[in-house]
Amino acid sequence: MVVLREYDAQEGYYSRIHDRYMAYWAAAGPKFRTLESSMANLSLPQDEGLALDVGAPKLAKAWLGKKSTPTTPQCSNISDLKAELDILMLSMRKLREGIVAASRTDDFAVTVYIFCIRAAVLAKHMESYVPALLHLLHVMHVVRPLIKTTLDEFVAYLVLHLACRQRDLAGAYAARHSFGLHDASIDAMLFALVHENYHVFWRIRDSVDGYKACLMEHAEEFMREQALKSMARSYFSVELSFLRECVRLDWDELKLRHAVGWELEGGRVIIRKPRSNPGPLLIV
Repeated sequence: MVVLREYDAQEGYYSRIHDRYMAYWAAAGPKFRTLESSMANLSLPQDEGLALDVGAPKLAKAWLGKKSTPTTPQCSNISDLKAELDILMLSMRKLREGIVAASRTDDFAVTVYIFCIRAAVLAKHMESYVPALLHLLHVMHVVRPLIKTTLDEFVAYLVLHLACRQRDLAGAYAARHSFGLHDASIDAMLFALVHENYHVFWRIRDSVDGYKACLMEHAEEFMREQALKSMARSYFSVELSFLRECVRLDWDELKLRHAVGWELEGGRVIIRKPRSNPGPLLIV
């Protein structure tokens, strides 16, 4: 009987997850743009309980019985890829539950949590990366301190989650101070959100790595709204290229998603027209 609380079972299960995850992205690569839009709606199947003391879940038994050679998942369309990603996220959660049940905080446990957090961040699945991130920083780091670069990476993820997804700027600043994070890009991002500075936000968004960019995406709609409000108050018209730079959307998508009543004339967007001057009032 395979039990995920046993170290050997955990390591074998992680090996299968890792291989299948790599094969998944190999299959998803050509379809990534379409798949990316469906990741926000990722949902895991309802769990009926792990029962670690009795035996491993069915998925663990199936995977642990296979050879370690990775195979590309047979995913012919986006729905198949999304279903595969659901399975991967669920399997990672099962593995983390086994590690917690075993009170394991060694190098392997840290490696598993780092892998799971990064995968869940890319999948934009908050239910997976938030508990794993909190456990890594508040439990594992206390027992087995992370090296500075690794600690800064995952504290940055926590700060970005709080600031961009939760809109909890006070919590983001508190986490940054608590862990002593000194990161110029994170400081600039917080400044941009506090001051609603969309130019700084997009500049930072373009400069950070893919993991941070995925977390910052949750604040993009907010910054677009601030940019549109600012332009509506400040300009009669703007160049289309300038508008694209400020909101990072094409004209048709902007009209569809934000229902702006502006008009496009050539390469210029008419925001509002100046009032005509009726001339001097004549009193007879």
